[in-house]
Amino acid sequence: MKRNNENLQYYSALGFYKQGKKSAKKFNKNIGNENFELVSVSTVCYSFSTELLLKLLIQIISKKAIDSEHKLEKLFNKLPAEFKAEIEEIYQQKKKLENKKLKPIKVSFNSNFGNKENIKNENNITDLSITELLKIHNESFVKWRYLYEIKGNEHYYFEFNFKLMDDFINSVIEVIEGKIK
Repeated sequence: MKRNNENLQYYSALGFYKQGKKSAKKFNKNIGNENFELVSVSTVCYSFSTELLLKLLIQIISKKAIDSEHKLEKLFNKLPAEFKAEIEEIYQQKKKLENKKLKPIKVSFNSNFGNKENIKNENNITDLSITELLKIHNESFVKWRYLYEIKGNEHYYFEFNFKLMDDFINSVIEVIEGKIK
């Protein structure tokens, strides 16, 4: 059985989280293309932080490290029901709090603004349950790292809700901190 250094994993996760949040707070329509400098960095940092925290919580509970899983939904579903319920309860409380500095974003490539298919919103990313949040952000660590890999004339769009991911990350952190005290 391989065990990761839990302290290093925890502080690495916090570092990615803090850097992601720092970048995410800078999003602003007034900075134009600079948003493209921030988008992959902030989403990947948030996603990787979430992955590391979920893996850490699983490891603390099960005494087993999880190596090569990046899907947030799968990782969350590996948690025992009581831990998922505790995270959900904390998340629902945090979700009610306002944070104007962290916004949901949508990035669209090869879009035709006259084409209704290219501009429709498939998800209401401003109000998501944990299940919906993790489904939408499930593979965000991989997808946002390779955002530049657009094939031909295909239309792509990606969504990310920094406020709700921040709420989720902080909910997981609270549960971890409660477990290790």
